[in-house]
Amino acid sequence: MNSDIEQERPPLRRIISFDFIRGAAMIGVFGFHLLAQTYDVGARFDLGVENLPIPYIILILILGFMGSLVPTFILISAIGNTMSMSKKWTTLTQGGSPISTQQAYKKILSMQLMRGCFLIVFDKVCEIFLNGWLLLSLVPETNEEIRDKMLSELYHMQIIGLVGWGVILTSVVFLNLMRKGKSKKTIKGVLIVLGILVLVLSPLANYVFEMIPGLKGYPNRTLEDRGFFLNALFLLISPIANGWYPIFPAVSTFFFGVALGLEFADGNFSKKFLNKILIASVVFLILGLVVFFGLENETYTKYLNDMLLPLSGSFVLLVIVVYFVEVRGKGTNFGRKTVFFRRFGNMSLTVWGMQWTMTLYLKLVHRIFYGTSIAFIDGPLYNEGMSGWETWGLFFGVLPLWFIFLRIWEMGNYAGSFEWMFGKLASRGKRKGKGAQTSKVLQSSKSNISFALHNVVSVIDETDGQRYYNGGELAGMFFLLLINMFAAVALLLF
Repeated sequence: MNSDIEQERPPLRRIISFDFIRGAAMIGVFGFHLLAQTYDVGARFDLGVENLPIPYIILILILGFMGSLVPTFILISAIGNTMSMSKKWTTLTQGGSPISTQQAYKKILSMQLMRGCFLIVFDKVCEIFLNGWLLLSLVPETNEEIRDKMLSELYHMQIIGLVGWGVILTSVVFLNLMRKGKSKKTIKGVLIVLGILVLVLSPLANYVFEMIPGLKGYPNRTLEDRGFFLNALFLLISPIANGWYPIFPAVSTFFFGVALGLEFADGNFSKKFLNKILIASVVFLILGLVVFFGLENETYTKYLNDMLLPLSGSFVLLVIVVYFVEVRGKGTNFGRKTVFFRRFGNMSLTVWGMQWTMTLYLKLVHRIFYGTSIAFIDGPLYNEGMSGWETWGLFFGVLPLWFIFLRIWEMGNYAGSFEWMFGKLASRGKRKGKGAQTSKVLQSSKSNISFALHNVVSVIDETDGQRYYNGGELAGMFFLLLINMFAAVALLLF
């Protein structure tokens, strides 16, 4: 039976660009964290711009920019989630056995709420135990420092938790509008307006948080001074404007991503649509520069300052990759050549949750080169003591290890990974009886992570490829990308 299903599986049609960008962003964030641990960026910059070594410039431009691509990860997550919702809505309401819009609304919303809650819980488990207790125990830090880190994550929003909240909030808006029969043009307009409102209101949210004693920053450090119910309240409202990526303003990116996802779900890869994204990139670049230079010392615009410029870079990067890969009809061939990157994208949750392994890697390198003559916690690998070339060596040394690890795990279809667990959770309650064989084939294609990695074709065939940007327009895109790379460096250094 399984061999029959294996033979019947059709290749998955995907936007290959998104898998690649998500994987590259994960590698970039991983490299950025390695850079922050082993290389003293500030000290090198203090040498003076004219004395900056070449490895430094390359490191900062590439890893600094890639490390700022958090909005890209959010955008891709939002686009993918929206395309899935849109397809499911069409299947349920217009398929062979259509159901009412009310029934479709309840069915899809329940799945989205489960997905969002899973990501929020995963975020806390990951940051408190894996990248918290486990990571710091390997250093080792003192028990007091470990406890402080674990408790602080209860009140801090990280990237995976933000994606979870984005799934919940945008799904409620999108599905309610679909249930009411609103046009997709109206829905996109509402989503964009809500995204803008989140950005505009973020300084106010930060101002309110600053006014509540003990809430902003590290509420865990005053935990014992509050009663149980006040601590519970702080825990519930902290995601709004606290942590690395709070709802205000970061969830705005998810709203924008859903709007983009509706266009891509309809197969819109037109020049007009991509130009709109480029215009948005320029707008956010200008706004980001205004905030950066005009309001850089304002406490209430801190998160806004960290979101606008990276969002601009994410938009232009998205357009460049989608155009060169998908629009030009190169997606299927590109997918075969970029399995290494897409593997990181398909396993992004697990890779994020296993960042603690970087400490094991650095400890191993320390033991090889320094032995026991100096403790790891006092050595250069833990205290930003590496040179530029040495940091590059560490980065390109860890990538093959990740490749071997993920490739071996792939032989077992990544059983036990977070993606595998979520797939098992999502597959509960599938329809039985008539049509079960077809359902099983489709479900198997989607739940088999290895299959989804190697058996994909682009949504645009090679024969349908287009080339509608001339040399000057392409040069303008890359110039905009370069500006955003320097902007990312500015955010990192100042």
